[in-house]
Amino acid sequence: LTGDGIAELWSQIEQHRAAMEKSGDFARRRVRQQIDWMWSTVEERLVDDFRRRADVRNSASRLEKLLAEGTITPTVAAREILGLDQP
Repeated sequence: LTGDGIAELWSQIEQHRAAMEKSGDFARRRVRQQIDWMWSTVEERLVDDFRRRADVRNSASRLEKLLAEGTITPTVAAREILGLDQP
């Protein structure tokens, strides 16, 4: 609230970043972050596209009801909706 210690904290942050850049850790983490971001975007798009399909929506409604009743497990429902098991 008073601002005390902010300059010291910022100095520590700058020193940490400089050390990370010098060691190459900063660049490696940035690359890993970019790769993770790419796959996260792919996953999001695939799931969105999959859930929009009419056949998936119909199956999902039925499977959600069975899950709510305790008739099937989430793993069985997921395998069925993905077409890995026959209904």
